[in-house]
Amino acid sequence: MKSIYFLGTSAGTPTKHRNVTSHALTFQSGKLWLLDCGEGTQHQFLKSTLRPAKIAVILITHLHGDHSFGLPGLLASMSLLAGNSTTTLKIFGPQGLSQLLSTNLSLSSTFITFPYSVTELLPNTSYPLLDSLDDCNLSAYPITHKVPCFGYIIQEHDKPGSLAGKK
Repeated sequence: MKSIYFLGTSAGTPTKHRNVTSHALTFQSGKLWLLDCGEGTQHQFLKSTLRPAKIAVILITHLHGDHSFGLPGLLASMSLLAGNSTTTLKIFGPQGLSQLLSTNLSLSSTFITFPYSVTELLPNTSYPLLDSLDDCNLSAYPITHKVPCFGYIIQEHDKPGSLAGKK
């Protein structure tokens, strides 16, 4: 992992100076992972040097609006900008995420022009999700909240080499 960007840190509602929850993780490969996508995440991208076209993975912790309501709009905007991308965007989140997306996109007559997959996580279940993606492994574990919620562990692979001990 190269860097972590805090695109939003406010809970529940945005404030004058803080957007609702969203974090971007960048990798040496140039790819980007997005952790949660509250409303206004697109505006936060515009204020940064990050580009939504670089998003390879989106991780949604739970379906409260301050963590997920920005996702349909982000996908729609990415679709307008992506052209005929053939790279599959991987989206992970709790059960119900597919319905949230399909209902919103269907009712707004929004067609996504690039391939994406949604992996829904069931409550009270731990998952090893991805191995060897961007030099790390991804796992999801249920955490306690009012609605089904997952925490994610992003574990970087060991780097070759050794540290010099005391001389």
